[in-house]
Amino acid sequence: MTLIVLSSAIGCSPSALYCIMRFLIHRQIFKETENNNKDQLESTVYAQTPLSRLLMRNGANSMVDLLLLKISPAANGEELWRYTAEYPARSKLIDDAMDAWLG
Repeated sequence: MTLIVLSSAIGCSPSALYCIMRFLIHRQIFKETENNNKDQLESTVYAQTPLSRLLMRNGANSMVDLLLLKISPAANGEELWRYTAEYPARSKLIDDAMDAWLG
């Protein structure tokens, strides 16, 4: 997908998205390839990597819930079960993350 197509799909300015994509390419979450479609002005397209597929909510072996759990307040000092009692909506996130982790 080209930068212009991607930026219009997610509602982000192309210049801001370009900076984000450079970072994600460096981290090997996406890859940059040559655009073979001569009808498009852009010469670069962005493609998924195996790592980016793990970050898709509906992807096979999705690790989204585990990632969200890792960055939640419970991961940063608050006791997990107290956290789920205080934020019941997060309890499902934790259950889904544990299911993904245990396979």
